[in-house]
Amino acid sequence: MWSSTYEATFNGVDAARIWAVWTDVERWSAWQGDVESARLEGPFAAGSMIRFKPKGGPRVRIELTEVEAPRRYVDVTHLLLARMEDVHELEVHGDGVIVRNRISITGPLAFVWRQLVAEDVAASLPEQTARLVEQARHGRDTVSA
Repeated sequence: MWSSTYEATFNGVDAARIWAVWTDVERWSAWQGDVESARLEGPFAAGSMIRFKPKGGPRVRIELTEVEAPRRYVDVTHLLLARMEDVHELEVHGDGVIVRNRISITGPLAFVWRQLVAEDVAASLPEQTARLVEQARHGRDTVSA
């Protein structure tokens, strides 16, 4: 198993606004530069699927396995002989909000998918998280991909 965690604290933003941006799947491409498209099938709830197309990559299906609104959700991407899990958490701490992502990959081919996908996803988290918070602070159309 391999895992990587990124967290940062942001002041001057409401956790509910961050949650709203996180759960507006169809607009992920507005603040995630590596997303071509994303579409939620059903409600933002455990068991629902997301059809996801990264720029330059194949379409994948991501399953929401846990949703604890408005503070945490977990999604899983099933890869060939591996599973990539992404835990997204919000924690209000004093005047700030801690935004945390933990990516892990397991399975017989985890070492391959780590190099092909997971390390790049983990490396993009600082910029992606900053863009998420910027989108939450300034509204839907102010952050371009």
